[in-house]
Amino acid sequence: MPDPMEATQLDIFYNTICLSGSKLREREMKAGTQNRLILDFFRTHPGLEFTPFQVQAHLNLTRTPITSIRRSITTLTGLGYLRMTNVKRMGIYGVENNCWRLM
Repeated sequence: MPDPMEATQLDIFYNTICLSGSKLREREMKAGTQNRLILDFFRTHPGLEFTPFQVQAHLNLTRTPITSIRRSITTLTGLGYLRMTNVKRMGIYGVENNCWRLM
């Protein structure tokens, strides 16, 4: 059975565009769905480390902006589900990217 506290935590949406009502809830649900998807990915790969670009590729989220993937990873890190490691890997723009893993 899913943890109700976890479900509430994962629905975090940073409302920087002042949405309200049903539009706000829709965005919260979308952000929560993405957070759960990424958390589930890390849970199925315990002990392994991934960059945001690797998460995007493994989950076939090519139409999802990398900034959204990073936002989700940052949210999950802040909630204590993931942690950033000391490992860095070259990203698609020729810049090193940090890796994350499940706590």
